[in-house]
Amino acid sequence: SSMPLKRRRGPVPKSYGTSKYYKEEVAKPPQYQHIQRRFSRYGIPLDLLKEQLLSMQRPKVVLVGSMMTYWYLGVQEVIRILKEIWPDVFVILGGIYARLCYEHAKRSSGADMVLTTKDPKDVEDKLNLLGIFPEDPKEMYHPYPAYDMFFQALGHDDNTKHTYSKAIAIRTTEGCPLSCSYCASKFLNPNMGSRAIQDVIEEILFWNSRYGIQDYAFYDDALLMRPDIISLLEALCSLKKDLRFHTPNGLHGRIIDKNMAELLKQAGFKTIRIGLETSRTDQTWDYDEKLKAKELERAVDALYLAGLFPKDLGAYVLVGLPGQTPKGVKQALYYAKALGLPPYLAEYSPIPHTRLWERARLESKYPLEEPLFHNNTILPCWPEPYREEFKVLKETALEIRRELTKACL
Repeated sequence: SSMPLKRRRGPVPKSYGTSKYYKEEVAKPPQYQHIQRRFSRYGIPLDLLKEQLLSMQRPKVVLVGSMMTYWYLGVQEVIRILKEIWPDVFVILGGIYARLCYEHAKRSSGADMVLTTKDPKDVEDKLNLLGIFPEDPKEMYHPYPAYDMFFQALGHDDNTKHTYSKAIAIRTTEGCPLSCSYCASKFLNPNMGSRAIQDVIEEILFWNSRYGIQDYAFYDDALLMRPDIISLLEALCSLKKDLRFHTPNGLHGRIIDKNMAELLKQAGFKTIRIGLETSRTDQTWDYDEKLKAKELERAVDALYLAGLFPKDLGAYVLVGLPGQTPKGVKQALYYAKALGLPPYLAEYSPIPHTRLWERARLESKYPLEEPLFHNNTILPCWPEPYREEFKVLKETALEIRRELTKACL
């Protein structure tokens, strides 16, 4: 493209190959008029997107993915642009939003078809029914996400100051054996499945040798619940390359013992987040099956003994749950501090097809049939006085993080 992002004033690179997304402020939708914040479109600017599409040959069909339910305006915008450039092209929408809000997506996305499956075979069958057959059958099955296209769009260049994403997300499993009340993992992936270890290692080596990627963020729902997790960690240790691994999705702390902690350290894990979605003294103790207090304490001790530091660790504390109070969240923050885990607040988003959904609908002042109101930024299930206290909770979490990391300098 003639104007890659590196020539625009974009986000500054941060630690471990990450950066914020490029964003442009846009008009607020009517649903958000009362929110005193700016509203932005993130990711590739529209002119760059159009330019890239115009440089392509007209496709037989366009598959559009989707993620958060409250990001559907982006899906609509992309489909509108596709139809503007190729008026009669067939557009199929899939992904998380399409599956969680199927009726909404069917009604408002602009796609010709909305799929609730993620099996490539089903997609291929649907295309064949439409009379669309790939020229090369291998075209249908890309082994990895197309990060190469992403790097290309961003003008990925090792000689510039702003190299943008030098980190990639990777998944080694799908699904989760637990069924926490706030989580849609069971609905989206009813069965737990794991990729072969060799396959995971090959993907890491592919991105490392071709693009020099050093940082890999695991986005598994339950990475440590792989039956062969120890063998996977040993395989990562044996890579003998300068690689760093991160678990921003949160790990199940009770599984971490001395051996696993040592392997996490040895393999090069630099960001270890543990789900502490509640605390012993709060009435929300029943919300999560992830952790039992004693097991968690043992896990944290093991991580410190393995040579990890507070800056490498963190605990997610869910905030904004229906029925939860700011007092309960504050207790959870201090519980994390007592454990020696820097706490990070994770704002709750109500999600269709979860056990908490009906209760969320009852307690929210917003009509949750509108996916824009699933946005966790607006804490949709907390009453106004609680929302006011959220700022204080954020400051408390930050203060505790600073104290814990300073204590180790």
